[in-house]
Amino acid sequence: MIKALLGPNGAGKSTYLRRLMGLESGAINLEMAMVFQEPLLFDLTVFGNISLGLKARHIKDVREKVANWIAIFGISHLKDRRAITLSSGEAQKVSLARAMAFEPKILLLDEPFANLDFRSQITIKNKIREIIKENNIDTIWVTHNKSEALEVADYIMIMIDGKIVQEGEPKEVVKNPSTKEVALFLDVYNGD
Repeated sequence: MIKALLGPNGAGKSTYLRRLMGLESGAINLEMAMVFQEPLLFDLTVFGNISLGLKARHIKDVREKVANWIAIFGISHLKDRRAITLSSGEAQKVSLARAMAFEPKILLLDEPFANLDFRSQITIKNKIREIIKENNIDTIWVTHNKSEALEVADYIMIMIDGKIVQEGEPKEVVKNPSTKEVALFLDVYNGD
């Protein structure tokens, strides 16, 4: 299931994800993978970045798994390039491939397409959604973009000022905002 955590910039969405991941407490959940808005890559090749977590977990067939994910994300031509030479969009594709190669049970996506051009956003967004559905990965997808949330999510949580103030199925949340602030954020406020 894909849950979108939707809210304005500065609402606390990224902090919420970091807490879920355990990054603020030091108790990191190894069944989770997180893709940050700004790619966090090691000074390794693309192949090295994607394979690092697999090797650390002694996963078999690392080469085949990495080759599969770099093909899915259209970055095969980059496999021998060092991370520091990548554009921000290329680096984000590597981050996404690394997270998916790990085959997480829970996936946390923090504005994962902010650094991609529009065409790549559409292609990768559809591919990620398909992979999540096929592999039944529980996902929290953080965004401030209402249309993106409505497009990808099975369930929406609205966060304002650090609190989840409404949640439910996308159509229901848009149809019946719980507060004036939610209605204003969703741009469905009619002035009543």
